[in-house]
Amino acid sequence: MGGSVWVDSEVGKGSCFGFRLVLPVAEDQTTRQVSVSLKRALVADDQFINRTILERQLATCGMDVKLCRSGAEVLAELAVDSGYDVLITDHEMPEMNGIELAEQVREQGYDLPIVLFSSNPAGARDGAGAVHLAAVMQKPLLRAELYRNLQNLSGPKKSAQSAPDAVPGPKAGQMMRVLAAEDNRTNQLVFRKMVKDLSIDLVFANNGHEALSLFDSFKPDLIFMDISMPEMD
Repeated sequence: MGGSVWVDSEVGKGSCFGFRLVLPVAEDQTTRQVSVSLKRALVADDQFINRTILERQLATCGMDVKLCRSGAEVLAELAVDSGYDVLITDHEMPEMNGIELAEQVREQGYDLPIVLFSSNPAGARDGAGAVHLAAVMQKPLLRAELYRNLQNLSGPKKSAQSAPDAVPGPKAGQMMRVLAAEDNRTNQLVFRKMVKDLSIDLVFANNGHEALSLFDSFKPDLIFMDISMPEMD
């Protein structure tokens, strides 16, 4: 790959390995700034690096961000200031996970949209607390997917207010929902990159059983399916 690799080692102390590669930029840095009407975001994640990355990504949309390390901090912040436009929370957090946090937020009367990011989005959608979530995103979180969900939260509310008498049903121009059943993470990444320029709502299932569950909850328009998967092929 045209790079270099090295090791520095000292007997009795240990070794330090390193490598250097020149790679192309994964995302177009000249992409136009996304249009998001949401102005204030409350972010919950127990990992410092994840909070920092989310803060930078949301700042690109012109959003003011309040960072919290736990669900308890989120509830304490909402008790002082409930004027946030969206709550973005990690699924797996100590003491109170993202689903439990969403349930607490609703029980205390707050109606802001809640976005969950999870390494097991299918499980999150099947959970009892999924009814409280506006969106569930796959970890690791892709910037383009985050922006797309924020735009979805920005748009439908306004159109619903401008046309209150509209007949309920699928909105014109609604993104196609695509379910991909694939247990191999590398194949998932490759597939996601292949369709990244398409305006679709893409969700992955790790096996046939997950795909069946998502068929009921996600209601896909199109399914891509691997032939060889664990539990159910």
